[in-house]
Amino acid sequence: MSLKYSEIMNQSGLNGKLIRLPVEYHEKLFNLECVVVEKIHGENFRLGVDEKGKFIGQKNNEFRNLEDHPNWNKLSEKAKNEIDVILNWALPQYKYNIVFFGELYGKGMQGGFDWDFDGLRILWFDIKMDDNYFGHDGKQKLFTTLGLDSPPIIGVMTIKEALELDIENIKSRVSLSPYIEGVVITPNQMHEWWKFQDRLIIKYKTKKFAEEKQGKHKSEKPINDYVSKYVDFVTDARIEHAIQFLTEQGTEIVYEMKDLQHIPKAVVADIEKEENEGQSLSKEDKKFLFSYIPKFYKQYLDKLLSEKMK
Repeated sequence: MSLKYSEIMNQSGLNGKLIRLPVEYHEKLFNLECVVVEKIHGENFRLGVDEKGKFIGQKNNEFRNLEDHPNWNKLSEKAKNEIDVILNWALPQYKYNIVFFGELYGKGMQGGFDWDFDGLRILWFDIKMDDNYFGHDGKQKLFTTLGLDSPPIIGVMTIKEALELDIENIKSRVSLSPYIEGVVITPNQMHEWWKFQDRLIIKYKTKKFAEEKQGKHKSEKPINDYVSKYVDFVTDARIEHAIQFLTEQGTEIVYEMKDLQHIPKAVVADIEKEENEGQSLSKEDKKFLFSYIPKFYKQYLDKLLSEKMK
């Protein structure tokens, strides 16, 4: 059985969908059975066939000649054998567009983990035929049939239970490191009351890797150690006041990270009006706040999600 969705949604997008979903369905959503797997610290990898023949992909790039893939020479023999197996299975299915999605991982691919093998390997986690993604049982059966490795399953539970997992203390079953990057939460089945085309996949990272991903924003202090005295005025109430103002001006707030194209400017403007006698903040203060507010808004959305789970 396959599931048809046009997009993939992660945790940061869940708040926006809950706002649009009738309240009576919130509990049903959090009680959906899901599969939780270890999130692998690697790089996107795609392989498939379409009306033009075979292709191999990396992020937004596709190559018709497999050897053109930037990491082709680093792939282990195991990975190359799996690619042959997939293409030998997929090519006869010429009337379909088929894509296998995987995570390329191993020494030199991403920092922070140790591996007990050389070369790069692939963990396969999704299959799409035309616009239809395979359900969990269907894809796992095909992975087993083809002899493909997939991410370790941490457990089967409700979405609420998955979001409450102590992921900081889960040991990796793929790498030699005593921690994981995070988890990926995928419902086994969605229902007709889920009106969105987005495919619900929640990616939840440990603090170690969530902070690392933020790069230069992982600390409240920029490189020059300047901290704005106005940082204490960035509060939940200030965010909500900015949202109210933007909404009244006709801006649609969806309670997702894409709101950041509007939120920081509105928050800074509100601070200038209420806390600085209407005067413009200095360049240093603005630079700091525009770096800090996105991280704060992410935390704000996470708190909203936690409140809805109660």
